[in-house]
Amino acid sequence: MRFLFGFLLGLILGFVGYALLEPLRREEMRRRLEAIWAEREIASLPLREASARLGRKVQEAWQEAQRVGREMEEEVVQRYQRLRQRVRRGEG
Repeated sequence: MRFLFGFLLGLILGFVGYALLEPLRREEMRRRLEAIWAEREIASLPLREASARLGRKVQEAWQEAQRVGREMEEEVVQRYQRLRQRVRRGEG
């Protein structure tokens, strides 16, 4: 009977202690998680910067490709028009 009484008393004290300390644990856990998150943010900054630089380079390359494509299209149209004029004159 003493064992059962001691066991219940220990169980009750354990639950009371857990209930009283839970807000402190929750706050500590929140602080730890925020610290981990901040470390990840700091660690990921170089990656973000590299990603932004790469994005800018890709955008510049895309614009350059579009410009070159337009120039090539204009050149092909001009060649076609010159060839057509030659054929009309009977040179071709």
